[in-house]
Amino acid sequence: MNTDELSHRGYVKLWRKAMHSQVWADPDLWRVWTCCLMLANHQSAWVKVSGLAAPIRVEAGQFITGRFEFYQAMYPKKRKSNPVAYTVWRWLQTLETLENLCIKSCNKFSIITVVNWERYQSGDGNCVQQNEPAMSSKCAASEQHACTNKNDKNEKKNIFSSDSAEVRLAELLFELIRQRNPEHKVPNLQAWARHVDLMIRVDGRAPERIEEVIRWAARDHFWSRNILSTAKLREKFDALTMKMGGPTKSRVNRGDLAAV
Repeated sequence: MNTDELSHRGYVKLWRKAMHSQVWADPDLWRVWTCCLMLANHQSAWVKVSGLAAPIRVEAGQFITGRFEFYQAMYPKKRKSNPVAYTVWRWLQTLETLENLCIKSCNKFSIITVVNWERYQSGDGNCVQQNEPAMSSKCAASEQHACTNKNDKNEKKNIFSSDSAEVRLAELLFELIRQRNPEHKVPNLQAWARHVDLMIRVDGRAPERIEEVIRWAARDHFWSRNILSTAKLREKFDALTMKMGGPTKSRVNRGDLAAV
């Protein structure tokens, strides 16, 4: 391949000091990190998002994605050994915790910003020192502008935070359904989370027990085809626990618990 072809396809820079980071030490995080570098814009652009009338301004070092879109970028070929999309998104959130990324999620998409993109990917990397930490504040400002209107409209609807037990369990059920049927329609996770909330507050179910029942039902030939929402899960919860044989935790596959 000649230089012109390489230039047309583009490239990203990998710095040797990354080998001393926490991300390098974890193969999964490193794969997520390099995928983000590949997906990030190298210059500002207006991006059309399905379902929105106006395009979104995406700066250099940013890209627009969704949970399943990012998963597809990470694992374009279906294999049984692939993790589920829920797990991959958690890895992405870990990079945010490590301050490699900023993530701003809206109702229809997320804007991912690579922190210090300009310092390590633009020019020769010898940017003025005082400009280095500016990316974090820029990240928050640019992402907020893109999502403000959508968040204002949905503020009252989004009762449960993305890291709450209610949303986590709703997402888990959906992920397990999507493993069997990749074309299953994406539900309103806030609505699903409300049924989980009722199971916890009104029915007195422990979140850990709900997770066990969800995983068991997903492995059962009959119930995996019938428990397709948290509303149905709540309705059939007692029948499911009886079928499981009581609160015996040994029926839960420990490999499954580690996978998500």
